[in-house]
Amino acid sequence: MRLAKTSIVLFLSSQFSTIVGFVGTFYIASYLGSEVLGTYSVVVGMLFWLYLPASAIDSAVVKRVSEGTNQEEIISAGFLINTAIALMTVAGVLLFSPAVETYVNHPVSLEIAVLIVCWFAANFASAILNGQKKVAHASIIWTTGRIIRTGLQIGLTYLLTLGVAGLIWGHTISFFVAAVIAFAINPIKPAWPSKKHFKSLYEYARYSWLGQISVQAFNWLDTVILAIFVSSSLIGVYEVAWTMASALSIISTSITTTLFPTISELSDDKRYDKVSELLTEGLSFTGIFTIPGLAGAIAVGPRVLEIYGSEYGQGGTILILLVVARLTNAYNGLFKNTINAIDRPDIGFRINAVLLVSNVILNFSLIPIFGWYGAAIGTASSATIGMLFGYYWVNQSIPIYVPYREIGYQVIASLVMVLAVSGLSKMLGSGRIRTVVIVFLAAGFYSVVLLALSTTVREKTISILSDYPYVGALL
Repeated sequence: MRLAKTSIVLFLSSQFSTIVGFVGTFYIASYLGSEVLGTYSVVVGMLFWLYLPASAIDSAVVKRVSEGTNQEEIISAGFLINTAIALMTVAGVLLFSPAVETYVNHPVSLEIAVLIVCWFAANFASAILNGQKKVAHASIIWTTGRIIRTGLQIGLTYLLTLGVAGLIWGHTISFFVAAVIAFAINPIKPAWPSKKHFKSLYEYARYSWLGQISVQAFNWLDTVILAIFVSSSLIGVYEVAWTMASALSIISTSITTTLFPTISELSDDKRYDKVSELLTEGLSFTGIFTIPGLAGAIAVGPRVLEIYGSEYGQGGTILILLVVARLTNAYNGLFKNTINAIDRPDIGFRINAVLLVSNVILNFSLIPIFGWYGAAIGTASSATIGMLFGYYWVNQSIPIYVPYREIGYQVIASLVMVLAVSGLSKMLGSGRIRTVVIVFLAAGFYSVVLLALSTTVREKTISILSDYPYVGALL
C-alpha cells in the first residue's frame, strides 16, 4: 500500500506537471509557432545527449544510496565526478560554439552552457532523493520546477520577446530552483570519499551508461537526426505528437520509479518471490493509460492534435506510431528497472544494447528515406524489439507472470471508449473546447468500464481512497 500511495503521489504530481507542460507547449506551438518549437526541441535533444555521461553516474548514485551503506561518501563521490563532467561539457560547447549554433540554427551557445550546469545539478539532486526512497519528494520538486519553467518561458517570450533564448533561460532557472530545493531537503551530509566509493559507482555505471544511451536514443535520437533532414516546423509538429504520447505513459513512469528502491532492497535480502510479485503488479498497471491512449489516437488523433493549431493535425499517423512506441517501451522500462534493481547490470546491458542498436540502425536507415514517418516507425519498432528481448532476459533471472486478464480488461474498456468517442465526435462537431470535452468524456467512459470489469483495479482504488477520511466515509 505504501508503494501504491507513492505511485499515486507520483502520478498526481506528474499529471499536474503534464497539464502545466501542456499549457507551455500549447503556448509555444500556438503563439511562437512550430518552427520555434522545433528549434527549441533540437536544443533540448542535444542537451540530453550531452548529459549522458553524468546520467550514468546519477543512476549509479540511486542504486548505491538505496543500498543504505556509505551514503555520505557515495553522494560526495558522485558529486565530484559529475562536476568534472559538467565542466568538460561546458568547455566543449563554448569551444565549438560555431558548430553548435549552426546545428541548432540559433546563436544560443552561452545559454546552452549555463543550462548544462543547472541541468546536471538538478538531476543529481533528484538522484539522491530517489535513492533514499524520497521519490514523491523528487517528483513534487520536479513539478514545481516545471511550473516555474512554464511561467518564465511565457513571460520571457511574451513580455520580453526573447524567442528561443527566452525558452532556454526559463528552462535554466527552473532547474536551478529545483536543484536548490532538492539539496536543501536532503538529510544526508557529505563526507570525503575514498577510492572504493568511486570504484563502487564505476562498477555500476560501466553497465548503466549503455542504459542511459538507450533511454536518450529512444527519447531524442529521432529528433536530432530529423534536424538534419526535415524543417524545424515539421520537427515542431513531431514534438507535439511526442509530448502527447509521453503524457499517456505517466503512470508507468511513476510505477517504475517507485518500485526501483524497494526491489533493490528486496534483492539484497534474496526475496525474489516478492520481486516477481511486484513486477506482475507493475505490469498490471503499466498500460492502464497508454492502451486507451492508443485507441483514442486511432479514433480522433488528428482532431486532438489540432488543439495546438490546424497545422498540427498532419501528425495524426505520427501520433499513433509514437503511442505504440511509448506503450511497448513502458513495459520494457519495467523489465529493465527490475534487472537493474536486482543488481544484474550485465543483463541490463544486453537489453539496452539491443534497444540502442535497433534504434540507431532503424532511425538512420528510415529517416533519410521516409522523413518523419521513418523516425516514428524506427522508434516504435526498436521499442517493440527491446520489450521482447527485455521480457526474455528478465524471465531468465526471475519468473514473470504476465497479467493477461488485466491487460485484456484494459483493451476491452478501450474499445468501448472508442465506440463512445466516435459517436460523440460526430454529435459535438469540431472546435477546441468540444475536443477537450470529448477527451474528458472518453476518459470517464474508460474508467467506469475498467472499474466494472477489473476486480484488481477496483480493490486497489477502494483501498487507496479508503485511507482518506471523507472518501472512506462514502465507501
